[in-house]
Amino acid sequence: MHIYIATENNDQQLPLALVDAGFQRVSENSKHSWPFHQIVCCYQGEGSVAIGGTEYRLSQGSTFYLSPNTEHEYHPGSNPYFLSWVSFNGYLLERLPKDYDLPDDSDHAVIQDRYYPKIHMQVMSILEHFDMSYLVERTSVLMYGILIEFFVQFKNRHLASAPIKQYQLIEAAIDWMKRNIQTPTDISCLADNLGISRQHLNRIFRNRFDMTTKDFFMKLKILQAEKDLIHYPEMAVKEIAQQLGFVNASHFAKVFHHKAGVSPTEYRAKMHIRRAAIDVIK
Repeated sequence: MHIYIATENNDQQLPLALVDAGFQRVSENSKHSWPFHQIVCCYQGEGSVAIGGTEYRLSQGSTFYLSPNTEHEYHPGSNPYFLSWVSFNGYLLERLPKDYDLPDDSDHAVIQDRYYPKIHMQVMSILEHFDMSYLVERTSVLMYGILIEFFVQFKNRHLASAPIKQYQLIEAAIDWMKRNIQTPTDISCLADNLGISRQHLNRIFRNRFDMTTKDFFMKLKILQAEKDLIHYPEMAVKEIAQQLGFVNASHFAKVFHHKAGVSPTEYRAKMHIRRAAIDVIK
């Protein structure tokens, strides 16, 4: 799915102005060079990207920054992988990368997002605001959060910091959630699996994500539901609800509406119309 932001929304001379955002399935080699900055996140699967003569392995949580006109080529592995991205411009980019130790002559930077799916989730939140021209300032704020998250991790990427065990616990917890996305949000079961108390697990998630472990797990489910509603138009909402561990379709619809602002059916119809419009433009 690819969303283009109308250029008239970018004429306010904001520090950061969104150009486009989206997510896609990479199943074949593809070479690109775009006239704007990008943050790209691999949120599922494994593959690689070639940038400036260097091949970088991509897996869940791999995230990279590209400056304008940087040539890069995606290579899938044995199976397709999935990327989400945001493209942007703005005068803040004149100094922000170097403020976080990106060399002047560097046109890209790559990290492994140990807090996955923090950056991917922030990218997905951009998509919730892209068509609201009166919220163009809001998307600029969201973009700033994504960039700071990326560059702080880039700057600290070599630090052997003490809380590494917490990073490992977060990674293990999120991995468990993804492997058990079809189960109810049973955090006690997750905590037992990790060998820690539920209270300690919640404290780690609150410190890192400012939400409970259960809320984080539910957000993952809704993100997966949004992708399933788009990628599998033939699948009934009830079936998607069952695959994500909801008690019934009614409960799923209630939670989805609370998180996304629309019902699953309305979301699917809205995305279908947008994709059709984009296909017409192309």
